[in-house]
Amino acid sequence: MVCFLHQTCSQVECVRRIFERHPETALNLRPKNQLVKNAYMSTLLDLIDIACLAPQELTEEELVDAENTLLDLVGVGFELDWLKKKLEELFVKKKKMETRGERMRELDRMIVEQRQVLLALEYDSRTIMGKQARKKITWTIKNFSSLKCEKLCSDQFVVARCKWRLCAYPKGNNVDYLFLFLEVADHDSLPCGWRRNARYSLCIVNQNTIKRSTQNDEQKWFDEKSPRWGRVSMFPLNEIHAKESGYLVNGELKIVAEIEVIAVLGKLDVTEESSTIIETMDVNGFQLLPSQMELVSRLLERHPEIASNFRTKNPNLRTGYMSLLLSLIETLRQSPHELSKTDLDEADAALGSMTNAGFKLDWLEKKLDEMAEKKEKEEASEIRVQEIEEELKDLKQKCSDLEAQLEKEKLELSIAIAPISFDDVIM
Repeated sequence: MVCFLHQTCSQVECVRRIFERHPETALNLRPKNQLVKNAYMSTLLDLIDIACLAPQELTEEELVDAENTLLDLVGVGFELDWLKKKLEELFVKKKKMETRGERMRELDRMIVEQRQVLLALEYDSRTIMGKQARKKITWTIKNFSSLKCEKLCSDQFVVARCKWRLCAYPKGNNVDYLFLFLEVADHDSLPCGWRRNARYSLCIVNQNTIKRSTQNDEQKWFDEKSPRWGRVSMFPLNEIHAKESGYLVNGELKIVAEIEVIAVLGKLDVTEESSTIIETMDVNGFQLLPSQMELVSRLLERHPEIASNFRTKNPNLRTGYMSLLLSLIETLRQSPHELSKTDLDEADAALGSMTNAGFKLDWLEKKLDEMAEKKEKEEASEIRVQEIEEELKDLKQKCSDLEAQLEKEKLELSIAIAPISFDDVIM
């Protein structure tokens, strides 16, 4: 072994390991002066320390200086092919690190851009579907204090193309609290595997103040096993019945429900139920069912001239025309989504028939035109929603792919920039 003196203890151990692994390192070293030899060895040890650093800790200029120093050492007789190889590997790692760094920054930028587009599309989708997916319902229960029934349910209502209803136990359900819950209407008739995710709040209204008692604000999955959600202890019955509490006014209890449908899984098949009532009553020459009385009274109060020129005298025909008018009004109360173009065309034909018979229906014609316009906008919105959903699907996949690619680049970068040990350099 070539003799090197005046090295520190740590340097002596490093030098010993170098010559043990590479005994030819200093066999052809030309300088004979011991101090010069020691200086060269210190330079070699410094160069090895540099080779142990991680690529991100070195600048390109420092790597060039290290290469020049290596050439100087080789020039005085050191055999350092093994160290030259390590420096070259470090150069390559440095280049790869810089390339991966640039690629990762580009991926980050692309992911940010895609997420911004994704957020914009999701906002557009929520905006277009918002009116269909959210609804506020007021359920008025009359003669609440005198109700004898154990369970009471509201009429069905539609939110996001799904039918729902509110149900209550006005005398509590084995507790002295109002039991109130939201239920999927006709859930027993829905196809197997259906699911609906909804965010909802159920409130008892204090009718004497602007305050509202909000007892239930939840987001739940409704399915075959859990078609309804609510609380057994919604509100104390003694507080509801308390005199001047504000919850019962003229015997009426008002419940407000706000429902937002988040997701619907499975095909829905809910049919309307109908009832037959044979009792009729005469109103202005029209034979009406009791259920029609209030509607016709309000109609004649708002538009007293509606039938002033109605020429038909046959009571059956008069009743038929009034039923047709009420059906047309009921049709126009539906959301555009529930009506087809055929429905609107048939409504327009019915309106023409009634106008020809003498009804004055300018106000209804205006409503029908507005509904036709809404239908066109709804169809355009549905097309746009489908387009957005496709774009969202593609963008989400693209974001997922980019994130996976980014993770892969990060892993390779972490491997590339990891520092190596002294033994790794001299092996």
